[in-house]
Amino acid sequence: MKNIIKKFFRLLTIVLILFAFIICYKTILTSFSNVDYVSILGYTYEVSDKDVDIVKITDNVRGNDYIYYKADQSKKIKKTKLLNINNGVFNTKDGIISKGQIIGKVNFDFPLLLVYILVPIYLVIYIVFFIVFKKDILSKENKYERKDIPDDLFRDSKASENVVTGLTVTISIKDMEILELDSSKETKNNKEEIEILDIDDYFNDKQYDLDKETIDIIMSILKCRNNSSNSRINKEWLEKYQYVYRLVGLLLNDNYDDFVKEVKNPSFKEIYNYDLDRIGLTKVIRNKIYNLPIFGLLRLLIYSILYNDEVLFDGIYKILKYKVKNDSLENYISSKRIYGNSKKELKSLLNYMRDISNKFDNKNVFNLDKIDKLIKIKNY
Repeated sequence: MKNIIKKFFRLLTIVLILFAFIICYKTILTSFSNVDYVSILGYTYEVSDKDVDIVKITDNVRGNDYIYYKADQSKKIKKTKLLNINNGVFNTKDGIISKGQIIGKVNFDFPLLLVYILVPIYLVIYIVFFIVFKKDILSKENKYERKDIPDDLFRDSKASENVVTGLTVTISIKDMEILELDSSKETKNNKEEIEILDIDDYFNDKQYDLDKETIDIIMSILKCRNNSSNSRINKEWLEKYQYVYRLVGLLLNDNYDDFVKEVKNPSFKEIYNYDLDRIGLTKVIRNKIYNLPIFGLLRLLIYSILYNDEVLFDGIYKILKYKVKNDSLENYISSKRIYGNSKKELKSLLNYMRDISNKFDNKNVFNLDKIDKLIKIKNY
């Protein structure tokens, strides 16, 4: 309902602006320049005999047309009836005129009194509508609005109640800097892991067009829950990295059906029964995440992977899954108005993931090229 109100108000506003623009444009040009009429998309208007005439600017006229022409002496625009055309001679009620004097013919007209009545009524309707629906009109547009993401989305009666979710540790900024420095100096030789360094350099490039406030909130949660972004991607995380990359690729290739199937049937085991507030996913933040476009959620999943935050990844993934389940493709992908700049953002995210792979993969285990090929082959 809120969106319908906004659309109707936009329509009222556009009509009002167009009407004002046409009046002002014609008045200013005819008053301060040597022109007697103004062409607006091949038409102009004139007021004559208490009527408003809409005039098509053309010399292609015929007998019985009402036309506007320039008088030879006064150079003023006049309206007359064209009686006939005889061997290139234009006979009108005002006498004979030349073809070069003709401005155009009247397409239709309406009483000037109608303008004096309808314009005030229109302005009253516009003002009253704005006052009554001011809150809805000025509110931020939100295609995915939900009052609350249900808590049972993160609960499973069959799952164990003793799931290890990790604790949120509150530490000072100074301690975080020391921990990050120690982490970067630490040597690790686990063959099951890929070393990832200087990830913060990637977080600084804001090449996404989505709710920056929400992204910053999640980044803050990730930094508070984890000692450093200088991390490692083990095999489990590598699978999730490839999974998200596949989702991005499917969307870029307009393969929406497979995208939905992939989201609803992940290749990894989900976590359940963790304390949402403790990990930072309060109701307000969950709803903020839900309101992001799809590519925004995918980006948050990548950030969670780079910070090795299994629980936050799982929480964001569940919101993505809920979004796909409850919103039609038309709502979050197919509609051009909502989809907007998503192709550009998805491409940016894909390049971002490839950059990380190219820069830090010294064991050739990401296999992103293979995923690209499989997606393209399936499309063919």
